[in-house]
Amino acid sequence: QDVTVEDDDFFDKAIEGFVMFALNQGEVCTCPSRALVHEKIYDRFIERALKRVEAIVQGDPLDPATMIGAQASSEQLQKILSYFDIGRQEGAEVL
Repeated sequence: QDVTVEDDDFFDKAIEGFVMFALNQGEVCTCPSRALVHEKIYDRFIERALKRVEAIVQGDPLDPATMIGAQASSEQLQKILSYFDIGRQEGAEVL
């Protein structure tokens, strides 16, 4: 059997890696820019990944509960937002 279907621990680790690679604020030079998810597990994977993203606490970086803080500059924020525009222009769906 496929380990991604049968092993929930493996599945959870895959989701954690998928969610966090996109939220490292550019601090990992080898960070991937996409993930390939087999169609057999896609719906389950995306459902769980979106729940994990929704659990991320944004806020004051001095608050211990905060998991992701502000961007370094307004220029960096605009650069990030431009990636959403590029994705939409290329046919992507923003989840």
